[in-house]
Amino acid sequence: MRYLTPVTLLLGALAVITPLQSQSAPDATSWPNIIPPTGQTTLLNWLNKSGYKENFLPEPKIHASPVHGTVKTYYNPILAGDLHAKRKVFRKGAAMVKELYSGNKVTGYSVMVKVQKHANTQGPDWLFYETADKTGQNALLGRNLSACAGCHSEGVDYLRSTFRPYK
Repeated sequence: MRYLTPVTLLLGALAVITPLQSQSAPDATSWPNIIPPTGQTTLLNWLNKSGYKENFLPEPKIHASPVHGTVKTYYNPILAGDLHAKRKVFRKGAAMVKELYSGNKVTGYSVMVKVQKHANTQGPDWLFYETADKTGQNALLGRNLSACAGCHSEGVDYLRSTFRPYK
């Protein structure tokens, strides 16, 4: 009978971890269905069906946001990989979904999708979407929306969140 020693276990773990670390973070071509739709109706339907929860990395808990009230944010694998790599300019396809809460109930969403690969000082690299309710009534959708880009310009490539996965 063969026994596993701590050294054998460590070598086995390294054999599994090393290839994972050497791979680059996924992009839209290597991992489909990780970029939110950008049309207002299709995006709202996707959000209401919780399409982001399957592949997006969530923040650990619901928390207060300085602008959006009580929230929980989910990061797609592209953005999570960029944050892990400490990139200052995120790749095209990077996206996040912020659930907006009233009590313990999701009442709306705020979404950012990087639609161009370079960092622009005016915000047109990002598509912003926000709805205070799940119907999309009075929703904001567009690039360089002053209501969004003004605040987000203070962040790293327009991302203001301090959450960093894989610390």
